[in-house]
Amino acid sequence: MINMKKTKTSPRDFSGRSRNYQKNRWATLFSSQRFIAVVLLVFLLIIIFPLIQTYRQHQAIQQEIKDVQKQINNYQSQDKKFQKMLVYFKSDQYLIDQARLNMNMKKPGEEVIVIDRQKNNVIPNLVASSSVKVSNLVKWWHYFFN
Repeated sequence: MINMKKTKTSPRDFSGRSRNYQKNRWATLFSSQRFIAVVLLVFLLIIIFPLIQTYRQHQAIQQEIKDVQKQINNYQSQDKKFQKMLVYFKSDQYLIDQARLNMNMKKPGEEVIVIDRQKNNVIPNLVASSSVKVSNLVKWWHYFFN
């Protein structure tokens, strides 16, 4: 008769080693699937947070670039206006206009009409002779043609 002892067999894991070999707690901790998942999750978080921050900074910089581009376009349009004004100020027409306006000058053969816009513009010779009554028609005639 063969001696058959019942020996206790221990279950084996995926590495083919028996559990008796993995009595160390650290070894079981590092080889568990949960630990590996947690480590990978922490690793992903360490990578994702700086990426999100970099993306936000990128968006802020892009917005700032758009704002600066709008300012550049505004300044360019103002520059075009100033260039047109500069061309006009360097022209002979500007000199003629300024001479006419500020120095009361005129071209030869040109007639100047001055319109006095005072509200109390009364004909002085008619007021002085107030003893004579003058009709409104005559007053209007003197107002426009004298």
